[in-house]
Amino acid sequence: MLVISDTHTNFKYLIDAINHTSEKNIILLGDHGFGEDGNYGVFSTDVLYSLVENAGKHIYCIAGNHDNQSHMDDIYGLNYIHCIRTSNGPKVYTIEDKQCLFVPGAYSFDKQLQIAQNSWYENEEMAYVMMRDFEDTYVFLRHQIEYLFSHDTSINNYEYLYHETTPSFTNQFMYHLYTMSNKCIPKIHGHLHIPYYDYDKNVIGLGINQSMLLK
Repeated sequence: MLVISDTHTNFKYLIDAINHTSEKNIILLGDHGFGEDGNYGVFSTDVLYSLVENAGKHIYCIAGNHDNQSHMDDIYGLNYIHCIRTSNGPKVYTIEDKQCLFVPGAYSFDKQLQIAQNSWYENEEMAYVMMRDFEDTYVFLRHQIEYLFSHDTSINNYEYLYHETTPSFTNQFMYHLYTMSNKCIPKIHGHLHIPYYDYDKNVIGLGINQSMLLK
């Protein structure tokens, strides 16, 4: 699996990274700029698919807070693009015989700047009721999750990296998921733009234009 984090409209890097890997499964951690203008017009999952040379690759797109989710659609019939949106909530996919949990969304701490630039989207977080009703104990026990991929991370990791932070529905929800899961499960996220590794909880944070291979 190739995991790519937070390219923020650097579409050339994103497309090159996908095209130049031999990995068949690509995981996008969010904030790639879906719905934003670039050299390819308004970037969408349809545009992404048309620019990927190897159509046999499977791309899993987690919605970040800087993604306009109205431009994220599953490529029905081909089963090559899988979108995990805040409107649908967390999803479990089996990838390379591994049970993988995907969690979308995050709170924008630069919300006012985004509003001024017309780049803030109201569906950036899942609704509180969706998080509250999520059957996390069922997911971890019944599905035996082996990887947890998300855009956001636990409130604890914010506090680890920043002296002052703001709790949100999502980072508190992620704290709950981290608590429920086995600490040996790799938990990989973006959003904070700071690469780090939390050895105690096996949390991996990826920075801007950063990717990693999982075997």
